[in-house]
Amino acid sequence: MKSLRVDLRFVFRMAGMLIRYALALALLNVPVLASAQIAISRTAVDDAALSGHYVGTAISKTGQSIPLSLDITFAKQRYSGAVTTAFGVFTLSGEAPSGSSPLVLTLSGESGQGTLTLPEKGAQLNGVYTLADDSGTVSLHRTSQKVQTAEASSASLKTPILFLGVYHMANPELDAVRFVADDVLTPVRQQQIKALVARLQQFRPTKVLVEAPYSDPTWQQRYEVYLHGDAKLSPNEIEQLGFRIAKAEHLPQIGCIDYQMFLNGLRPDEIRLPEHSTTGPHPDRPSAAIAPTHEEEALRQMTISQYLTRLNSPESLSTGESQYMSMLLPNQQPDLYAGADQVANWYRRNLRIFENINRFSSPGDRVLVIIGAGHIPLLKEFAAESFYFKVVDPLPFLAPTTH
Repeated sequence: MKSLRVDLRFVFRMAGMLIRYALALALLNVPVLASAQIAISRTAVDDAALSGHYVGTAISKTGQSIPLSLDITFAKQRYSGAVTTAFGVFTLSGEAPSGSSPLVLTLSGESGQGTLTLPEKGAQLNGVYTLADDSGTVSLHRTSQKVQTAEASSASLKTPILFLGVYHMANPELDAVRFVADDVLTPVRQQQIKALVARLQQFRPTKVLVEAPYSDPTWQQRYEVYLHGDAKLSPNEIEQLGFRIAKAEHLPQIGCIDYQMFLNGLRPDEIRLPEHSTTGPHPDRPSAAIAPTHEEEALRQMTISQYLTRLNSPESLSTGESQYMSMLLPNQQPDLYAGADQVANWYRRNLRIFENINRFSSPGDRVLVIIGAGHIPLLKEFAAESFYFKVVDPLPFLAPTTH
C-alpha cells in the first residue's frame, strides 16, 4: 500500500507538471498567433486599399514624358486591371506579393508585353516599368477609389486647359495696330476685374500661365512679392488677372510661356530700333487688323468681362485668324514667299509658346492660359489636336451667371 501511495503521488506530480507545461506553451503561442493574424490582416487591407483609379506620368528611357492612367482591382489574392496611354491600353495582372516584396504586375498589349513594378502600396505609387525594348519610371497618384471604364480612363488623361484671350491693358503700344485701352486702375474697372477674377476662379486652376518671356525670372519675383504681401499691382493684365487668380488659388508660381518673335523671324534682341523710336512692331498681329477706333469705342462701352467675351467669341477669333491667311494672297512684293514666311514665323512662335505650356502642365492639372487674343486660335488648335489636353470654353466663365 505504501508503494502504491508513492506511485500515485508521482503520477499526480507528473500530471501537474504536464498541465503547467501545456499551459505555458499555450501562453507562449498566443502572441505568435496574434502577430501572424495581424500581419495577414494588414497585408490584405493594404492590397485591397490599392484598388482604384490613378493618373500620372511615365518617363521613358529616352526621357519622353507619357501621361497614363491605371485602373486596378484586388480580389482573391490577385490584381487585375488596365493601364491606359495614348499608345494603347495594356491589361495588367499579378498575384499579391508576400511580406515586403514589391508588387510585380504583368503588362500585355498590342505593343508587346512587360512588367510594372511597384515597391510600395498607397495613394501615391512610384515604380518602374519594362515594355518590349523600352523601360523607365512611373509616378501615379490616386484620384478615386473606384475603377473607371477604358473610355473614362482615356478621358481622364486629358488635362483641362482654358485659353483666355485678352487685350493689353497696360498700353505697351507694341501692337502693329495702335490700340489705346482705358485706365484699368479706376475704381469702376477694378471692381469689374475683381468680379471677373472671382468667376475665373470657378475653373479651379492649378496652373496660371501668362504672356511673359519664358525663363525670365522677373515676373515670378514680382509675383512672390505680391503673394507674400499686398504690393500694388501694375495695369498689366499679367498682374491684374494672372497674379490675382494665382494668389486666390494659393499657387506658388506663375508660369511664363511667351516666345517673343516678330513676323520677320527676328527676336527683339536681334533688332536695332531707330534712335527716335522706343518701340517696335509687335509680333501679335498683322498690319490689317480691326480698326482701332472701333475696338476702343467698344471697350469703353463694355465691362471688361463683356469685352473679353467679344474677343473670345468664335466669330472674333475666326476673323483674326483669317487675316493671317490674307497675307498669302498674291501681291506685288518682289519676294514671292514673303507672306508664307511671315505666316510660318507666326506658327513657329505659337508652337514654341505651346511647347512652353507643355513644360508647365502635368496630368491632374487644370491649366489657365492668359494671353493676347491673337494667339488663341492656333493655341486652341494645337491643344485640341494633342492627346493630353481637353480645351475648355472660356465663355461660360466670362458671363456674370454662377456655375
